[in-house]
Amino acid sequence: MEENKFKIMNQGGFTLVEMLVSIFIIALMSGVFLVNYRAGGKGTELKNTAQKMASDIRLVQNYCLGAKDFNNAATPGGWGVVIEQNNNRYHIFADQNQNKTRQSAAESFMTINLPADVEISAMTGGNTATIVFVPPDPATYINGTSQEIAITLRDKNTLKTLVIRVNKVGLIEVE
Repeated sequence: MEENKFKIMNQGGFTLVEMLVSIFIIALMSGVFLVNYRAGGKGTELKNTAQKMASDIRLVQNYCLGAKDFNNAATPGGWGVVIEQNNNRYHIFADQNQNKTRQSAAESFMTINLPADVEISAMTGGNTATIVFVPPDPATYINGTSQEIAITLRDKNTLKTLVIRVNKVGLIEVE
């Protein structure tokens, strides 16, 4: 009988080496997960910024469709967005004088600055772009004419880019 007790006691448990190997594998997998988790978070800022800019352009388009007032007055010239490449920001404005540009600060509705890690790296047609939606259709004017524009946003850390395109019929897409 004593031999059976001895055999049972030797069969159970882990050795110290097995336990250390298990802990090492868990620590290694946790480290890989954390590194990938942080790297994945960096790419989201660029995506979020591009989606927000496209959403704000769509918002301006909806302001025009909904005949939104500005300072308790109608906006016969519609609503627009001015995007400044060098300053990495854009302005939403009401075109009060119907000239398809933001003439003065009195027409400004809102200014949105891009995050520090995201920049406007390129735009078709120069360093400043004006997109205006004129009621009632709304007709789309880009830099005063009916053309198309591509705005390239770049993450300064990862150098990844996303392009926002606005065409002459008002379609806004992020590529």
